[in-house]
Amino acid sequence: MSKTWSLKVHSSNLRSVSLSASNARKLLLAVWISLIPGLTACGEQVGDRELIDAADGSVASPAADGGEPEPVDDVSDASQARTYREVSLEARVIGRGDALEVEQPVEQPVEQPVQPAVQQPAEQPVAPTTTTSSSDLLTRRGQQLYYGGKPYTAVGINAFGMAGCETGKPYSDAQMDTFFGTLAPLGLTRSWAFETQGIEGVARMVQWAESHSQLLILSLADGRGYCGETDGRKGGEGSGKVDQWYKSGYKQRYLPWIQTVVSRFKDSKAIGMWELINEPGDTDDQTMRAFLDDAAAHVKAIDPKHLVLSGSQAEYVKGTSDYAYVHGGPNIDVASLHEYDYDYNESRTIMSPHVSPALDAMRQIDKPLIIGETGIAAGSSSNCTSYTARRDAMKQKFDGYLSKPGVAGVMVWSWVPNQRSGCSLESFPADPLMSLIESYR
Repeated sequence: MSKTWSLKVHSSNLRSVSLSASNARKLLLAVWISLIPGLTACGEQVGDRELIDAADGSVASPAADGGEPEPVDDVSDASQARTYREVSLEARVIGRGDALEVEQPVEQPVEQPVQPAVQQPAEQPVAPTTTTSSSDLLTRRGQQLYYGGKPYTAVGINAFGMAGCETGKPYSDAQMDTFFGTLAPLGLTRSWAFETQGIEGVARMVQWAESHSQLLILSLADGRGYCGETDGRKGGEGSGKVDQWYKSGYKQRYLPWIQTVVSRFKDSKAIGMWELINEPGDTDDQTMRAFLDDAAAHVKAIDPKHLVLSGSQAEYVKGTSDYAYVHGGPNIDVASLHEYDYDYNESRTIMSPHVSPALDAMRQIDKPLIIGETGIAAGSSSNCTSYTARRDAMKQKFDGYLSKPGVAGVMVWSWVPNQRSGCSLESFPADPLMSLIESYR
């Protein structure tokens, strides 16, 4: 606690001033009160020292030796008077007069100094912090997608290996920059975001997509069991999931993963859609409907703004034979179809025969369909479709699918950093198909 001394001299001419502690002591001896004419209102504290302004417009400062105050610069308005004083002691003079009164010290609380906060090591962010607004969202009205209130049609590509699924190692920064840099702004890319890839792998994809103004479809599980996704898997990779997983097994690991991923990235501008599971199957339609409805409800409870895509493969798959029923839940926004019919039996099919039943079903429930995967194997050897021939055939596919009301997008399978040998579905940086994809934005 500090003590404040208050000294008062009473007079019929009531005026006041605050003085420094040293001058207050000299006031007790009546040394320099009478030297200051017409003192006026008490000053305000401005730190360790303050100025005293006189009512007649002069400003006084204490002499260096504590004696008579020395005049300093004039001020034009006495109401702007400031006081010179030390912080811990205060003296008040009320005019010049007959009686000098010294009040007893009054204890005043001293503000305790604020202790500096202990610096903690900064936690490295695992995801971007950008926030979506209504103009940054992919939405739908009926069977039409919109972005920023304008109709949006996607011609995009899959890049399933970004977080390490393809080779066991995530793409390098240079490879991520090359990939996203080849796409037109607001392009749509579909990729895996499985539990086995970890939150940091997903965060890196989201960050790169954000930096290039791209949109992502993130698939949260794999119905086929690839990329180390063993949860509920029947056997080895590609074997699918057991029926019990769709009934209740998904609640053990899958729903907590949804909570982790969706909570972390729900405000990212890079999120286009959440895909519940890639190519679900191996159960009946009723169980599949219940599973999709529950999973979608969990996503929407965390993130009601972004679209939810089923990840369905086709109407011939067990568990999705009735597309309208399976996709009829209130939190499922979009259905998908995966097709590779161009190479099937060397048919050179442009429009898959499976698009019509899937599209007819989605029209019944007024929801869009996207071709989530399509591709044509190509290569430089004589027994492969050439890269330019593939590009031309894919253009026919794009135009054919997008001419059908209700088809909201087409996604090519799949981009890789380096050209594959032999006949391969994958595209690469110098592939002419990449330029075609870019031209559709």
